[in-house]
Amino acid sequence: MFTHSAPGWWWNGIGTAKVMFMKTLLKVLLWLVGGLVALVVLFYAEEYVRGRYLWERHLRELAAKGDTLDIRKIVPPPVSDDQNMAAAPIFAELFTTNRSDKTRLGQVKLPDVKAQAGGGWLGGQKLDLSPWRAAFSNDNLLAALAIYAPVLQEMEAAAQRPQARFNVRYEDGPGAFFPHIGSLLKLAKVYRIKALAELAAGHADAALGDVRLTLRLAKAMEDEPSLISILVRASMMQLVIQPVWEGLADHRWKVEQLESLQQDFTAINLVKHMELALHGERCGVTWILEQLLNNPGLALGEISRLDGEQSEPSLAAYIIPKGLFYINCLNTDVSYQKYIMPSLDSRVMRIYPERFDAYEAVLEDYKSHPLTVLYHVMEAMLLPAINNAEMKIGMAQSTAQCAATACALERYRLARGRYPDTLAALVPQYLAAVPGDVMDGQPLRYRLEGDGFVLYSIGWNMKDDGGQVAWTKPSSEGDKPRLDDKAGDWVWRSQPAAL
Repeated sequence: MFTHSAPGWWWNGIGTAKVMFMKTLLKVLLWLVGGLVALVVLFYAEEYVRGRYLWERHLRELAAKGDTLDIRKIVPPPVSDDQNMAAAPIFAELFTTNRSDKTRLGQVKLPDVKAQAGGGWLGGQKLDLSPWRAAFSNDNLLAALAIYAPVLQEMEAAAQRPQARFNVRYEDGPGAFFPHIGSLLKLAKVYRIKALAELAAGHADAALGDVRLTLRLAKAMEDEPSLISILVRASMMQLVIQPVWEGLADHRWKVEQLESLQQDFTAINLVKHMELALHGERCGVTWILEQLLNNPGLALGEISRLDGEQSEPSLAAYIIPKGLFYINCLNTDVSYQKYIMPSLDSRVMRIYPERFDAYEAVLEDYKSHPLTVLYHVMEAMLLPAINNAEMKIGMAQSTAQCAATACALERYRLARGRYPDTLAALVPQYLAAVPGDVMDGQPLRYRLEGDGFVLYSIGWNMKDDGGQVAWTKPSSEGDKPRLDDKAGDWVWRSQPAAL
């Protein structure tokens, strides 16, 4: 009997042991899973509490210093309609439709004309108006431009109002609607061609009016805490410089006209506007945080679009610990304060590229540490693009200073028959002081060259290249060199350069 029952007993024992082992293993696995879940929950909770505490402490510290990340506290104040250029129907209607191209200003658009080689005034070249005459099929360019007259007249009447406050909802963050900036840029392009045509026809007074009106329209955005606003403002000024430069090169401007232009350009402080725009970008961090907490996938998509990336975030965006959102926003604003804001100073009209370079090195160091980078993702997406924006603003501010100085030089020439040997000779009769180079604080470089002069800033590379601009190398056969704004000097020549 025992010999027949022993094998069954033995197998039953094995089965019982297996069951007990599996139960024990299951318990261990459940404990491990439970422990892991508890650790994850604890990590999420700890990151959330820590992140929120650090962020709120940061806001309190800012408030104690009189600083703020509330965009509502730095937006331009309300303006009564009778004083507000933007309240005029020609501008106000831009904000009543999603189709700004259907508005009167939206329909003011020049024909497409291929950009002229040589860089315009930046490369020391006059603008050839013949392609524009061909585009309008009219040799009388002023007559062709008359198609815009009704809209321009209404806009010019609106511009007589002394202040401007466009109806932008800044509280919408990156989604804020700025329909006026595209229209203002189009107007600047029209006025550039119109002013050049007026100069060609011998109508210097009319050309001056076009130039000054464009500067007035650009100034209308100076209180807007937005990066796109100041970039468009700088672009408008760079456009309208072409007729100013050509009028100086051909000695078309009279003394009183030169005085008006010099006054306008001397008053321009794009560095101050850039400080305001960067403060607005800092406030945008608060908006992003609110969106991330409520809808992380959507908000991350907005940040991606700001960085030029069009792909939508994955589902992983929804499982990122919310504490990381707080700490990312905190680190982004800290980097703004520590590196970005100190890279320019409107009080001394300076931009400091080396301070931004120091931040880029820090950012690279973040990227080399897999865990640290999680706390700096937002700033890695948003802040590097500011470097290029600061370069554009530095170049535009240098242009304004050179334009004002060139007007003073022309006034000196009209009075004395020649240009001075040094810029110091202009002080105090023609200049209150010699403008400092926005890049290094030294006086603008100047030298006589033949019957004219060369006036320049050392440019973004912080190197004196002797008043020489830099050109890009053609990427393929048939391409023409283009001006390289980040290399060479930013130059104002009194006469066109040889091709």
